[in-house]
Amino acid sequence: MAQGEPAFWEFLWRNPWTWSHAEFATFAVLLGAAGSAIWGIVAYMRWLQRNPDLPQAAGAEPPLPTPAAHTPPPKPKWPAFTNLRPDLHREIVGREGAVAALDATLARASGAALTPAAALHAAGGMGKTSLARLYARERRARFEGVWWLEAETEVTLVEGVDALAGRLGLAVEGDAKARAAAVWEAVEARRAPWLIVYDNAPSHAVVAPWLAWGAAVKLLVTSRQKDFPDSISVLPVDALAGDAAAEVLEREARRFDDRAGALRLAEALGGLPLALVQAGAYARETTFGFDACRERLVEIIERTPDGADYPASAAATLELSLARIDPQTQAGADEWALLRLMPWLAPEGIDAKLVLDVAESARSADYREPIPGDLRALAADEARLQAAVSRLAARALVSTEGAGPARRAALHRVTALILRRRLAAEAGGLRATAAAVAAAGYPGADRDAQNRASWPDCERLNPHVAALADAASGPPATAAMDFLLNQAAVYWGEHAETGRALAYAATALALRIARLGPDHPGVGIGNAMLGHLRREAGDLSGAVASGEEALRIAEAHGDPTIGTDLSNLALTLKALAARKRAAGAAEEAAALLERAEGLERRAWAADRARLPQGALIRRLPRGRAPAQGDAQGDPALLEYCAVRLNNLAGTWRAQGRPGRALCFGAAALRLRRAALAPGDHRMAFSLNNVATYLMEARRPAAARPLLREALDIREDAFAANDRHPLRVATARSLALCHFALGEEAEALALSAAYGLDAEALRARAAAHRPG
Repeated sequence: MAQGEPAFWEFLWRNPWTWSHAEFATFAVLLGAAGSAIWGIVAYMRWLQRNPDLPQAAGAEPPLPTPAAHTPPPKPKWPAFTNLRPDLHREIVGREGAVAALDATLARASGAALTPAAALHAAGGMGKTSLARLYARERRARFEGVWWLEAETEVTLVEGVDALAGRLGLAVEGDAKARAAAVWEAVEARRAPWLIVYDNAPSHAVVAPWLAWGAAVKLLVTSRQKDFPDSISVLPVDALAGDAAAEVLEREARRFDDRAGALRLAEALGGLPLALVQAGAYARETTFGFDACRERLVEIIERTPDGADYPASAAATLELSLARIDPQTQAGADEWALLRLMPWLAPEGIDAKLVLDVAESARSADYREPIPGDLRALAADEARLQAAVSRLAARALVSTEGAGPARRAALHRVTALILRRRLAAEAGGLRATAAAVAAAGYPGADRDAQNRASWPDCERLNPHVAALADAASGPPATAAMDFLLNQAAVYWGEHAETGRALAYAATALALRIARLGPDHPGVGIGNAMLGHLRREAGDLSGAVASGEEALRIAEAHGDPTIGTDLSNLALTLKALAARKRAAGAAEEAAALLERAEGLERRAWAADRARLPQGALIRRLPRGRAPAQGDAQGDPALLEYCAVRLNNLAGTWRAQGRPGRALCFGAAALRLRRAALAPGDHRMAFSLNNVATYLMEARRPAAARPLLREALDIREDAFAANDRHPLRVATARSLALCHFALGEEAEALALSAAYGLDAEALRARAAAHRPG
């Protein structure tokens, strides 16, 4: 050691965080010599993590090479408008070329169409949806908006477009296709890049009316069909091959020690992504090697019948997975209960609440009977239900998202198809079970689909109603399906989707006639519902026919609620009279009105004699407000009375007796205030009607607060649809009222907000000014 050079051990007295690599290595050796080398190595590694950039002491030996510090690239930002889920269910590999091909296709400016569009085409199980989701996520930073539409049915398409309208804060009106057009016009007007995805389109014909447009908009469609026009570039989605397919297996099996075996298994499965995922999950669960899995799968694939409408490899991996589920155990019975339910419901999947509602349902025994005991037991225990879903997810039989009652589990569409084929002999009973489960949670009775508080549940369950109603074999002919169709018809009618409401009501009536016979009282109720919807759709002749049939059945059975049928038919006759009068057929109109008045009087007499509120009805038209005791009666009966009064007021108005119309309309409003909760959207009907009578009596100052209250209620009730017909009608009446009072600024502001013809309203206002 040279003179003045410190001894090699002197570094031990310094702060350890100032040691060089060589000094720390020496310390590790010293500890090793004492039998503690492992602790020295651990300490050394921890020190390296704390001091990656420490300068080396002079003369020190060069440090061992360490990996360069890695800073992950920043994640792409999320678009301002998107409904993409934040996370993919699993990592997708081997699709880099397909993503690049989509980039090239969607980057072009088509000469035949302003909107670049691509369609991913392949058989089921090839990963079309996964590829579209991967592209949307990886390229999301390029777009102001990325919107995903489930395109398998019109119901899901409409719901997706309406949801986008709500996110954009748009004011849209008209039927579903007119609203969609308004949404795409608004998107195009933004002049910003958008990506709209149409997933699982049955064909171009189905999605064509819903396709967006615009030079900055790009469309991506996934479909098993390839017959698209030249304006949409069709890109086939191929099976995975080679190392990419093997990597999927390895990731799912969580083993990376047999690439050759993984390649052989992937080849046997034809590189089908769905089969690869399920085979990997099977290998992980069983700990079988890839070659052992391949031997079992090849045997099953060879047994798959020729001409099957599903991939043989997907059927084989599903068969292996199902063989692991023992229905004799509680866990296996729980999993099978879900697998026998899900194929018949919406492909978007079921949430836990759908099953949990079965245990809480107050539906009649007719609805509950098709639900088997194992499913009822599962519904009574959320922890048990969630555990069953988790086991199915571990086997890659379902994908999941969310947590708690909102946790959603979905079958792949190919898996659902194979299960339906496997369970075909039991299909009738299983579809009846699915309808009963959906009916358990669908709003009805005192919380029916007219009540806006029930609409979120209606929206959650409507896709299942559509899946059952639109099945190729038709909806199950059960009481539960009848209930679902009727309540869904009420919901769609409230949301001005009269076409869909009519279709559901007509189907429900046909099921009811087949189940109960043409003269059953329930068939009369179905005819009354159909007549109401036909009147709303403008089919007055059809509405009269349905109303006459409802009245015939009610009279034959001495139905105590005959007042409803009488009043509904009277409403239709009044609408038909108005049409005849407008066409110049005054005599026919007068005859129709005379008959309507007779029906209303019969309804009035029947109600007064039957209801406990009969005395209240007799008092109300004389101007008496409901007493405290009146408001404590049955709200449903009080509302029933209000409807009767309202309808009778309309009859007086149609016959040119405005005084009596206002008297009865005001009585109906007082009764509804006593019967309904504040803000109930049914209140707006009476408010609007009484305001109309006041305007016709040249009393706009009295009408204004009623119209303002009605508009507030409807803006709140239909917040997602700024151009709901009821909102627009009330806004038009209020703007007319402002003009009549000389309140130009308020009238013009309201006209601008709702797209009203201000000049036409100003011209009409003269007839309503106080004179």
